[in-house]
Amino acid sequence: LKGFNGGFHDGTFGYVVPYYNGRYFGKVARFGLQDFSSVEVLDLPSHDPDLKGFRGGFHDGTFAYVVPNWFPKAARFRLQDFSSVEVLDLSSRDPDLKGFSGGFHDGTFGYVVPDHNGRFFGKVARFRTVVSPTTTSSSA
Repeated sequence: LKGFNGGFHDGTFGYVVPYYNGRYFGKVARFGLQDFSSVEVLDLPSHDPDLKGFRGGFHDGTFAYVVPNWFPKAARFRLQDFSSVEVLDLSSRDPDLKGFSGGFHDGTFGYVVPDHNGRFFGKVARFRTVVSPTTTSSSA
């Protein structure tokens, strides 16, 4: 396991976000903060082959979110079981919505920060975090 870009914690576990290790990959690793030795891996591409190459992540207390970079699909997984995965295809709303770098949430929505999708762009994507994630809006 190598080639991560970003990380976050939930108070119990630290999470590192998969990006590029010679190729884009999608294995999220988490480790216990208490002992810093127990490691678990969640293989996102086993749920959808496009779930790879993320840049940053965040959590809302129930789910963790990984931010899509070269691919248009974001993923979220339950912090509690580290296995229940849901996919959000941002490009289904707008084909420009890929190439993000980082994100955050406000308690109701998740936001991903625009970076470069073949060119620099400025569309922030927003999606609900409190229900099944669906893209609700974007702005230039």
